[in-house]
Amino acid sequence: MDKGVAFPTCVSVNESVCHFSPLSDDTTKLKLGDVVRIDLAVQFDGYISNVAHTVVLTDKVIDGKPGDCFACAQSCLDAAHKLIFAGNTNTQVSQAWEKIASTYGVSLCEGVLSHQLKRYVIDGSKSIILKSQPDQNVDEFVFGDYEAYSIDILVSTGAGKLRETEPKTTIYKRNPEVQYHVRLKSSQTALKALDREFKNLPFSLRGLEKDVRFGLNEIRQNGMIDAYPVLSEKKGEFVVHFKSTFLVMKNDTLRVTGQAPQSFKSEKVLGSDFIKAVNDAKANKKKVDKMEIESH
Repeated sequence: MDKGVAFPTCVSVNESVCHFSPLSDDTTKLKLGDVVRIDLAVQFDGYISNVAHTVVLTDKVIDGKPGDCFACAQSCLDAAHKLIFAGNTNTQVSQAWEKIASTYGVSLCEGVLSHQLKRYVIDGSKSIILKSQPDQNVDEFVFGDYEAYSIDILVSTGAGKLRETEPKTTIYKRNPEVQYHVRLKSSQTALKALDREFKNLPFSLRGLEKDVRFGLNEIRQNGMIDAYPVLSEKKGEFVVHFKSTFLVMKNDTLRVTGQAPQSFKSEKVLGSDFIKAVNDAKANKKKVDKMEIESH
């Protein structure tokens, strides 16, 4: 069966938040105190599993505003685990995330979407927005049984307004909706290689042969591949990035990727009423459904 990388390994350091997948000639060295975000995905027979984790290069307990970011990100994942089930909506998940961020006094990053995973599709049409904005929102939908989701959480001590920065992107994804007859032989060779090796999944320039790289210009210029730009927060701000894959099963939701964060502490705590509401969400939904069935 086909198996391999579904999203190239990214190692984004400090204000560089995501999508930095260095080429083999990169000489950057990590140092004490750096904040390192690692993001990747694998696939087996086209079925995808994502993960992202944040590590601070220190042996100290992370506290203060950075500790609040860790607490918020972890709480957002925990809430998603409770709230993503058949019959619930993506809007309810987003609203819970906003309440959590407000409690911890930190910012959810704008423009971040969590997507449904399908076979060979890493960014399905069903999506959950991390932070709703007047000009940034998604259609509401209801979760169903036997669906998979990549839940993407980015929390910042700053405003959470990520911007495109240097270095230039090294990650692209084939856009199947754009069809164009490339003229150059090198472009034709490159296009065949991309469709054969990656299908619709993202790829890094690092993994391409020289002749394939050479043929990308015409493909890129005609919109046949989409770029994943390197996104950064304002310098000096602290950002935590967690990502986990969730499977919505018939009687339970499974979190199949991710690991416990390093030691952190926060002086802020979620309210008991909010925690109870999240914990009881599934039971309450079943109760409402039963009442509706009986009324009919």
